[in-house]
Amino acid sequence: MIQDAVRPWIGKVNQAFDGEAVIELFPGGSLGRHTTAFFQMVRDGVVDMAVTVPSHISGQFPDNDLFQLPLVFNDALEASLTAWEMVQRGLLRGYEDIHVVTIYATLPYGFHLNFPYRTLDDISGKKIRTTGLIQARVATALGCTPIGNIIAANMAETIDRGLLDGALFGWDNLRAFGIRYVTNYHVEMPVTLNLAFISMNKDSYESLSTKARASLDRLSGVNLARTIISVTAAAGDDVRKAVVSEGHVLVHPNAAQKAIYQKRLAPVANYYVEREQGNAERYRVFLETLAEIRRSEAVRARQGS
Repeated sequence: MIQDAVRPWIGKVNQAFDGEAVIELFPGGSLGRHTTAFFQMVRDGVVDMAVTVPSHISGQFPDNDLFQLPLVFNDALEASLTAWEMVQRGLLRGYEDIHVVTIYATLPYGFHLNFPYRTLDDISGKKIRTTGLIQARVATALGCTPIGNIIAANMAETIDRGLLDGALFGWDNLRAFGIRYVTNYHVEMPVTLNLAFISMNKDSYESLSTKARASLDRLSGVNLARTIISVTAAAGDDVRKAVVSEGHVLVHPNAAQKAIYQKRLAPVANYYVEREQGNAERYRVFLETLAEIRRSEAVRARQGS
């Protein structure tokens, strides 16, 4: 994603800045490997921008739980557009102290397992890596034992050592984190997903000229999110083809099996609504915003945009 989406975007932004400012990329954890610190570094002005994974920062983004609710989104794009719209309208808490350059969703998370899977009964009691409270609830509702606090970089080793039986994860990152090498059954069911965003220090943003801010805004937001989703989707397709060629099993639940998922996971949304005062209204607005995005994307598709 950094190489194929962010780096070209930086080139376009720097060209548009026309010498007023230059974005310099520090990839691969060269400014620190603890991703939980990046948001604070941006907020404090230690760095100007950073990719931030909200689920890694406990308590900062409580409304992002909406985007982990199960079986809500058809794909990462509509999740990304919904998140962007809600951030722009000030409907998601936690983003007030920074400028959001773009926000985007991971590819939908399905089960990637190191044991044979035929039906949901096969994952009963299995240890599955999850991220965040809602994903833990999802795993529990499906009969799994959720295991948190395992960073992505350690997942493959943990599965290989038998401490995990699999993970809820997106296809695009299976290669990057080595998970494709320690799992061989993959359930093609978009159970949940995660958000990430590029944060920018507010003072750094405001220090730009009106022209430079306009250029940055034009090249960012939903335009950058669409590019990132296109890149991650292609990466996911490449991994999927590779594991099939290696003899892995892709499981496509039929209509009856999908109905079982729906029934078992229905209480997770109820849990979210009842957990905190105001969540019922947040959930309603969330679903309305998603419906608006789906209508606008349908129009865009008809117009061939």
